[in-house]
Amino acid sequence: MTIQKYITLLSVIIILVSCKQNQKKPVPVTDNDIVEEKEIIEKNKTPIRSKTDTLYYVYANGLTFREQPSLTAKKISTLKYLEPVYLLKNHPDKQETISDEGNTIIGNWVYVRLLNGKKGYLFNGFLRTVNELDSLPPKGMLAEELLINGKLNIKSTKEEFINVLGKPDSIKSFIVVEDDDLVGEKNEYYYEDIYYIEENVAEYFGTEEGDLMWYDSPETQLFYKNGVAYEELNNEISFLSINFMSDENNFLDYDGFRIDSQTTKQEIITIFPITTKENKWCYENKEEFCSFDFGFMRTKDTGSEISWNLSFTNQKATTFSFYYYD
Repeated sequence: MTIQKYITLLSVIIILVSCKQNQKKPVPVTDNDIVEEKEIIEKNKTPIRSKTDTLYYVYANGLTFREQPSLTAKKISTLKYLEPVYLLKNHPDKQETISDEGNTIIGNWVYVRLLNGKKGYLFNGFLRTVNELDSLPPKGMLAEELLINGKLNIKSTKEEFINVLGKPDSIKSFIVVEDDDLVGEKNEYYYEDIYYIEENVAEYFGTEEGDLMWYDSPETQLFYKNGVAYEELNNEISFLSINFMSDENNFLDYDGFRIDSQTTKQEIITIFPITTKENKWCYENKEEFCSFDFGFMRTKDTGSEISWNLSFTNQKATTFSFYYYD
């Protein structure tokens, strides 16, 4: 069984046993390419979307976000490729002509809101509606855009893991054995309030067999804490998965947008219009059990493609996990 199929099936099993909740029907896309949703409020009370907002996407990486509608106005930040923005007010009287790689771009300034609630001005010559994105490549999730529970990076140290999440609930380690008959046997015990699992593995243990994700060493340990899983090797910690259903406080911060057990599939489709269209998988083709893949290339070795898998049950997010192809 390939790693992709194994992880996807594992996610499906997790979401199938999760408690079902009453859900609202997904909201369709209108003829104006605007997802008309009721106002979605994050737990920090930041409005994400209202009926009067028009959704656009930035198609020029590095577009400047400014305090006022002027090229000389103070810069707030630069926006990323395919970052969604919500149009609050159009300013057709504030026209601008920009030269971009020999091309003349004509447009005007618009007042917008970002996912994180920040408001400011953009030049609309580099904005597109969802139906104008078909010819563009998709955008995945970058490691530097993600924070586990809003604090812990995808890669960190053991000390940072403990400082943010606390001591692991359990730790799994591996012991290489020569006798194949002993492979799979486990020694389990408690020590200082941590549940330890020691599993016997074969000499050929490693990513070739799909035993681990980030590291190709049996010295790797797996850390688990309240539904969050990490790999550890030589004091380096790398994220594996987070279960939003096992702890209501578990969430993923994606570049200022909170993903947790209340995040809807429609919200993710809004943020990633191309990726969710091209990389969608549903268990037995059932819409109530679906997941999306967000891929990028691995840097620890060559030739492996890394993906994040975000799974949903009945339109609500359940798990976010990591896997790769060799």
